[in-house]
Parts: sequence; C-alpha cells; structure tokens
Amino acid sequence: MIRTVPTAPIRDALPDAASARIARRRQLRRRMLGTIAGSYAFSTAILLLYAGAGTTSLRVPMLYALAGGLVSAAFFIVFRTGVGAHTGDWFLTMWQLLPSAAVEVVFLAIAPEVGFVFLMVLFVIFSFGTLRLSPMRAAVAWGVTALGVAAVMVFFNAPVAIPVRTPVERWITGLCFILTLGRCVATGLLGSHYRIQLAERTAALQRLTATLEEQVALRTRELALANEELENLVAERTAEIKTLQGILPICAHCKKVRDEKGAWNQLEAYISSRIDVIFSHGICAECRRTQYPGFPPRVGYWGMALPCAPALAGSGA
Repeated sequence: MIRTVPTAPIRDALPDAASARIARRRQLRRRMLGTIAGSYAFSTAILLLYAGAGTTSLRVPMLYALAGGLVSAAFFIVFRTGVGAHTGDWFLTMWQLLPSAAVEVVFLAIAPEVGFVFLMVLFVIFSFGTLRLSPMRAAVAWGVTALGVAAVMVFFNAPVAIPVRTPVERWITGLCFILTLGRCVATGLLGSHYRIQLAERTAALQRLTATLEEQVALRTRELALANEELENLVAERTAEIKTLQGILPICAHCKKVRDEKGAWNQLEAYISSRIDVIFSHGICAECRRTQYPGFPPRVGYWGMALPCAPALAGSGA
C-alpha cells in the first residue's frame, strides 16, 4: 500500500511560519533602532563632557542629540509602515547608513574642535552597517562618505582636532577611544553571532534536505513495488484472457467445451474458471415462444421474458 505525505499540516503551518518570521523581523528592527538611538546618546554624552571641559559649546551636543533623534524617529515611522519588510534588505541598511554618516560629516564641519568624536563614530557606523551590505553597496557608501570627509578637510579652514590640550580633555578623549573600541568589538561579536546562526541554519537545512531525500527514496521504492504489483496483476489477467483466445473445441450437440486436459466442461463452468464471470440463467423471448408456446410472458429480474408461474405449473400437470 502506498503511503502519502500529509500535506495539510504543512500547508496550514505556512501562514503561521510567515507571521512568526515577520514578527521576528519587527523585533530585530526595534532592537536595531534602540541600538542606533543608544549610539547617538553615547556620543551626545561624550560631547557634553567636552562642552563641560570648555572644548566646544553646549549647542553642539544639543544639536547632535536633536539630529540623532530626528533620524531615529524617521526610521521608526518608516519601519512602522512596513516599508522594506518584504525585500532582501528589511533593515534598510543602506538608507540608514547614509543619513547617519551624513550627520557625522556635517558635525565634523560644524565642530571640528571635537572632530575626533565624529570620526570615531564613522568607524562604528561602517563596521556595523557593512555586516548587512553587499560589496557594491558598501563601496558606494564608503565612496560617498569619503568624499564628504575630504570636502570638510579641504574646504573648511578649522582643522579637525583631537582634544588633548588639558588633562580633562585627554581623559575624555581616552574614554571616547576606549568606548568606541568596545563598540567595534561588540559589532565584531555580532558578526560572529550571525555567522554561528548561519552555520546552524545551514546544518539544519542540510539535515532537512537529507530527510527529504530519504523520504523521496522511500516513496520511489514504494511506487516501484506498487508498479511491480500492478504489472504482475496485468500479466495474470492477460494470461487468463489469453486462455479464451484461439479455437475452442465445443460439442455441437450439448455445447460442452473440452479443456487442455481433455475433459469436457459446461460452457459456463469453463469460462467462469478462467475469468471473473458469474452466469445467471433466464429464458429469452425466442425460447419462450418455441418451448412454452401459448403462455403469456412476464418480465424477469434481468429484463428477460419468462413464462407465467401459474401457466408453467399447469403445463407440468
């Protein structure tokens, strides 16, 4: 007996799997937005320390926090609308990287006295963003950002500085470097986590593929057995039919048929022994007229004309 794969549970599970995948993507998007907002908050805190040390004005961290909030809010709204949810880049990485890099380049021009901070943030942006970018898109983003930084370096008179004039500035600069290095390490660990996840999913896919191949091989064997049984059945039926082909020796008087062993059999018994046929006897209209003349007919169970029962009883008397 051929077993079939129950496709209904698989078909019913597809919508649930799609919904779970979309929900997981939304959760990852929220986490990523939280990470970006936290990065802006961290940089704002460093700028506030520099403002407190007198390195830059207080408006720089305030404007920077405003710009970061606007970028985060804009992408929060975009993600709420579902844009990019059904594309290959459902994080919209390219479209997040370019505005974030633009913010850093603009503030590099506005506050070059603390330009070290914005250059460090650019390292973090690209180390994080290129995890999900293709080589072509990464090259485009790098080229655009490099042109922006070069333009600031060339066309703005104020030099981009690393604040180390006072001990406080040196402490703040060292802290900024250490924490930026930590963020780069965290980005590397995230990439390692992605690679581990990819390896696990690849292994799971390979196991699933092997299971499917085993099921296909099993179904193929079952179909081969069923086909062999069908061929044997057809051969048997063909052999039975062939026994009724050719010339049948039949008695001209009693209509018995002689079999291959030389025995004489009733025609009905001979045919029934070779094919799946059961004979049911009746009387045709012609025999009724010749064998039972003068008796009114009646219709039998098989549509044949039969003599009436009372008439037959009278003839027997």
